[in-house]
Amino acid sequence: MRLNDVAYQYWSQPSREHFMALREAVMASANYSPNISPNEVASAAFTEGDYPTVIRQLRSLLPGALLSPGLHNLLATAYNELGDKENTLREATMAKTVMDGILLTGDGSREQPYYVLSIQDEYDVLGFLGKQSQRQTLVHDQDQNLDLHICEDQSWVWFEVSSLIVLEGK
Repeated sequence: MRLNDVAYQYWSQPSREHFMALREAVMASANYSPNISPNEVASAAFTEGDYPTVIRQLRSLLPGALLSPGLHNLLATAYNELGDKENTLREATMAKTVMDGILLTGDGSREQPYYVLSIQDEYDVLGFLGKQSQRQTLVHDQDQNLDLHICEDQSWVWFEVSSLIVLEGK
C-alpha cells in the first residue's frame, strides 16, 4: 500500500494499528533517517527570521520526517510568523495527531515502550509529557533495544528503538 493511502487511513481513523502501518511506510521512504533533527536543519533560518526558508528546509524532509511532531510544530511556528493561519492550524493539528499516534504505541513503561522514528522524537514526547531527561541510556533487552530516559522527577520513560539502530547500521 502506498504511503499516501496508509497516511489517509491513520488521519481518518487514528489507531495504534494504523499508526504502526504508517510508521513502517515512513521508514521505507527514500529520505527517512533516524538521525534527522528538524531543529538542527532549520536552526539558522529560524535565527535569521527567514521563515520561507524554514518552511522549504523542513518540507524537504518529507515524507521521511512525516511522523516527527517537532517538524510539524516548527512548521506551525514558521507559518504563524508569516501570518498564514490556515497552514498554522493544519501543522499544529498534524503535530497533535502525530503525538497522539506515538502515545498510542505504548505507555512509556519498559513493558510497553513508546515507538518513535528518531531520537529527537523521544525529546518531543518527553516535552509533551512535561518531563525533562536527566540521563539517557541504551538498554539491550533480549530482542529489543530500548532507550531509557531517567527524568528530573525521577520517573523513567522507555522508547523502543530497535528499528532505528538497524537502519543506522546500514
